[in-house]
Amino acid sequence: MTDVSASHLADPAERMKLWNGGADAIAQSDDPFIVLARSLDEGARNLRQRFDAGVRAVEREAAKRIAPFTDIQGLSDRATGSAPFALAPSWLAAQPRPSLAQRLNFVTTNDSIGGSSGRPMLNRQGEPVGLLFDGNLALLGGAFSYDERVNRSVGVHAGAIVEALRNVYAGQALLSELLGAP
Repeated sequence: MTDVSASHLADPAERMKLWNGGADAIAQSDDPFIVLARSLDEGARNLRQRFDAGVRAVEREAAKRIAPFTDIQGLSDRATGSAPFALAPSWLAAQPRPSLAQRLNFVTTNDSIGGSSGRPMLNRQGEPVGLLFDGNLALLGGAFSYDERVNRSVGVHAGAIVEALRNVYAGQALLSELLGAP
């Protein structure tokens, strides 16, 4: 195990010397932290190649087959009556009133972060299209970076909210308030 406590990398002048010296200065450095990094580099690159070939490639291929939307029909089709696919009694009692063709959830590349659940999701025209409720692991670092190639946010479709308020939850007053209709 390399003892990195003797490293001089905390000194800005030492880092500047390495920066100015480029790859040759780093390759010749005997700084313990640089020595440790060099000893880990080949193994880390091999792991990265294995990950890219064995995981990322599979994910990219699978992503081509994953639909960006779900609908209420899918909710009904998967309802088994037991966890985790048991519908709430209010949804069971409402059948068949909710439109089965109504989109329920959708996936986007919105720039979001953990803790954003319940925030409105807007289209390019700034119109509300749903509410954010989930996302993938890539968005957890959203306070520091965003990569539209991997960030995925999941929202409940605004139409599903309207459908549920109208046909499942008897939420006519709230629906009128939200839609501005009598």
